[in-house]
Amino acid sequence: MTHLSTQQHHTVLFSKIEHDVLFEYEKLAANVEQMKDLVTTMNTADVPILNEKLRSLEKKMGVVYTLFKASVYSLVTAAAAAAQHQQEAGEIVEPAEGTSRTDNDNLQNSTTNRPVI
Repeated sequence: MTHLSTQQHHTVLFSKIEHDVLFEYEKLAANVEQMKDLVTTMNTADVPILNEKLRSLEKKMGVVYTLFKASVYSLVTAAAAAAQHQQEAGEIVEPAEGTSRTDNDNLQNSTTNRPVI
């Protein structure tokens, strides 16, 4: 598409608004064409390499998530066991740091040692 920027074409063929609209359409068409070329390049160049890297990252994140879940379960289980031990000994259980009295009461009143994660 050719740019209609000459003064002669502007005054003879189009009004100012029509010229501006056509100019914006030209810019849009050029941007869309550039984007199409970029997407085509991205889709053909590095897909297999990127796929391998993402799969490797997915495996590592799975391991990290599993270890994190196990750590949280261990901490919650240890807190529940300590609360139960203190309750059996007749001691007043103070809320652990970062928990409220309600959380601690719920922990003491629970009937199971296995927390829900």
